[in-house]
Amino acid sequence: ANGRASAGMAYASSDEEIARYLAEQESLRVAIEIQAAEDAAFAYDLQIERIKEEEVLDSSPWRGEGKTSKDEVLNRLTPCQGAALSHVDGVARFWHNEALSGLQARVSGLGFTLDDLDECLRYVRDEAPIVVHLNEETLAKLCKDPWYRSQFETGTSGGALGRERRQKWEDSMFGGAYSNAKDEERPKYGALNITGDILGVRRARPYGEFFMILSRAVRYRTTFANEDTGSEKGREKLATNDWYAHVLAEYSDDELRTVLRVSTSSRLGGAHSMSFTQYKECQIHGPLSIIGDVIALSVPGKQAEASTKLQNFVESFRELSG
Repeated sequence: ANGRASAGMAYASSDEEIARYLAEQESLRVAIEIQAAEDAAFAYDLQIERIKEEEVLDSSPWRGEGKTSKDEVLNRLTPCQGAALSHVDGVARFWHNEALSGLQARVSGLGFTLDDLDECLRYVRDEAPIVVHLNEETLAKLCKDPWYRSQFETGTSGGALGRERRQKWEDSMFGGAYSNAKDEERPKYGALNITGDILGVRRARPYGEFFMILSRAVRYRTTFANEDTGSEKGREKLATNDWYAHVLAEYSDDELRTVLRVSTSSRLGGAHSMSFTQYKECQIHGPLSIIGDVIALSVPGKQAEASTKLQNFVESFRELSG
């Protein structure tokens, strides 16, 4: 079936033509989503933020390290927070190395190169956005108190609520590092926007349609799971930004293909995340404040339809976060 059909769908006669057609379709999809994102009510313009990040990657002397060094970030943690990260780093290094050869073979089978895999792991290490989805009620609270707090402090949760249950989960995840921790020392939870979706992590939207994009330095004190750690499987093998191959190996073929494509091309606009069956959970160790730890806020909807209350919340958020 060489040549092209006349009914809209193009049938290509070579891999090169297929690739060109798919690239054109993806460009069209991204353009549509960018237009939708531009209507976001009073959000920081995500496209401008992403363009700035692309420029920083090309020109900054801190490439791959962020403007704050890893040592500076880790030195600010309390002993239990540092111990939790150290525990995960040790086991993640082992699991990463164990998974790497199998992951390399799988990536090759999907039509990508080992260099593509290296770039994908570098993307996770240095760039893939970490986000926190939230609702309007939480946004309002952050305008009064800029510290994002865990359920141990608030007594509320957008996910699984239960103090004793969460304590047991965190003990198993972090080697008991938080067993005697103060409530405010415990980790906060977010999601890895691994596809760079400009509309956020779709599977994390039950926590709220708004989302904060965290600064790059936060990733140095973040651990990662393949899914919600409310599940036993999600708690089995955590990763750090340096040691992630074993978590990447848990991705489905479709997920892995998408991430490899995003990480090896221009990341402006990213790719749709709805095809992912679950969100990729992040555990953030140490305090999280909209003053210094957040680079952007996305609020869905159109400016003309935003309530006065929402307008005021977003303006207050902007003023606090700088």
